[in-house]
Amino acid sequence: MSFLYKSAFVVSVAVLVSWLTSDDGFNPDELKGKRVMITGGSQNIGEEIALQYAKLGAKIVVTARREKELKTVVEECKKSGAMYANYIVADMSDLNQIKSVVDTAAEYLGGLDYLVLNHVIGLSNPGLWNGSEFNLNFAEKSATINYVSYVYMSTHATPYLKGSTGHVIVVSSLAGHVYTIYNAVYGATKAAINQFYSSLRLEMALQNRYDYSITICLLGPIATKKSRWEKYPDQVNIKGYPLVDTAKEIIRAGATSSSYIFIPKWTIVSGIQRAFATDRLDKLFLKLFYNK
Repeated sequence: MSFLYKSAFVVSVAVLVSWLTSDDGFNPDELKGKRVMITGGSQNIGEEIALQYAKLGAKIVVTARREKELKTVVEECKKSGAMYANYIVADMSDLNQIKSVVDTAAEYLGGLDYLVLNHVIGLSNPGLWNGSEFNLNFAEKSATINYVSYVYMSTHATPYLKGSTGHVIVVSSLAGHVYTIYNAVYGATKAAINQFYSSLRLEMALQNRYDYSITICLLGPIATKKSRWEKYPDQVNIKGYPLVDTAKEIIRAGATSSSYIFIPKWTIVSGIQRAFATDRLDKLFLKLFYNK
């Protein structure tokens, strides 16, 4: 078994080095005037993605539930250089409104080049699973918002993206790639979208259909506002990755049609946890990252 661990480590390091040193051909000038819709765009990662697209001269529509915050983001996008910026108030728990939201965004933008799926249920850390009524309700709502609404969004956006040979950027989480604590439901929904969009990419290839590219962004510890990496430094041994750098890497990955991206990059080695899961490795994981 020790040989397998060492082999997996060597392979992971080799892949990481290759990734870090490769040239992806990214040209930021090509994003000028591109039509971008960003969900969950009122704060944190979604807001920063919108601002970074704005600095590149894109046309932007952001969606979220809170109109006041959306107005602020739109104003900041205009100041930052967006060719166009607008917002749509939308609640992704209402699946019946999603087609209208997509159609309205496409109408505002005159089409669609990028769909950035970033929204998530607000409470992503309800604590350890205990089978309570709260847990069950949270699981049901999370499945709708974090998974099913993504499928609805990209499905209704397909005619627009097909017309522009566009891009779907799925802002997912490392919690859907490996297992962790406090996030059983959240991680399950992220695993669901990872699996859905990976399979969808394969099915399009099977049919020789390339309606749009799909980029899955697996985010690790990110320094968002009120993140546990910032709130509980005594409980975790990781520092959050800068928000600005996160947004830039997401945009770059989408523009170059990357299939997957790990942010921060070092988290690519996390697959070892699942590949060689043992009680001993679980205990080591808890000790290294959570002081448990």
